[in-house]
Amino acid sequence: MWARIKTIIAVIGITGLIWIFAEAEGLRSQEAEFQIQIDAELGADRMVDVVDPPAAGNILRVTTTLEGSADAIDRAERRARKGSLLVSPGLPGFSKEPGEQTISISAMLAVQPELGGLGLSFKKTEPEVVKVFVDSMATRQIPVRLVTAGGELEGPAEIKPDQVTLSGPAALLAKIPKEAAASVTLDADSFARLVPGRRENLLNLRVQPPAEVLANARIKLMPAIVDANLTVRSRSISVRVATVPVHIRIAPAEMSKFDVEILEQDRALIDVTVTGPADFIKQVEAKTIPIVAEVSLSYEELERGISQKDATFTLTPQLPTPVKFEVANKTIHLKIKRRDVKPQ
Repeated sequence: MWARIKTIIAVIGITGLIWIFAEAEGLRSQEAEFQIQIDAELGADRMVDVVDPPAAGNILRVTTTLEGSADAIDRAERRARKGSLLVSPGLPGFSKEPGEQTISISAMLAVQPELGGLGLSFKKTEPEVVKVFVDSMATRQIPVRLVTAGGELEGPAEIKPDQVTLSGPAALLAKIPKEAAASVTLDADSFARLVPGRRENLLNLRVQPPAEVLANARIKLMPAIVDANLTVRSRSISVRVATVPVHIRIAPAEMSKFDVEILEQDRALIDVTVTGPADFIKQVEAKTIPIVAEVSLSYEELERGISQKDATFTLTPQLPTPVKFEVANKTIHLKIKRRDVKPQ
């Protein structure tokens, strides 16, 4: 009796396995959706751009009708849920040769390494074909330039490194002019935080490729960041000084030998415009930095008794600052007379 029960159980098990196997091997048809990335493999010397239909990041969503065993369809659907499938040049029907070509989506799915061994057929694929452009990878070295907003620099900025390597599709790099450069942009807010006249060292500035390829995600820069050493030119403003006194300057040894007189109308310069860095001009305006016009006379000029000479401007204290003085008339009229020296 027990032997008979065991025989019945064995028959039922074998029958179940046969049914499961037959079900798995039986042909089915089912619609599925895949996300495929049409691109070269990592490290390859080729690059791919999808021309039509448009595909952000070369990623397409395709729908297709799968035909095959239930097990194969199930495995294909599980793989589809994991993410994009890579379709690369070098697969049958997808040439590595540079140029434009049209490839069949269903043919690519059939030979795609992760699906090709499942024995599936791909019917009614949407889209049916995709137009791509295959190009060889190229590199080019270009200089880096600093672009500023909101002010000027004292001389060119020192960029480290001053050249970067541009890599991307050969056809695209060939369109970049010979004089093109990568750029580092210092916006108005960043520029405003720099101290005029002081050498600044800016670190980790992001480099942008030339304008001709700026929007192309295929273009890569190495390195992508640089440092810059620069000095911001002092910002200049102006102030009008109503009167600036005029002083005479002669050597101490000549002071006892000559009497020098400035004519009354020239003892001050009128309406002098002073232009310079904002912080300096504010001190001039507040009269914390005096300005003096000076006529410096040499021994020869004293001997000749010159009647006029242009004044120059001095600062007290002397400052190493680029300052500009403007006045309508800076000619000073003089009376110079040698003193009588009594004999010893």
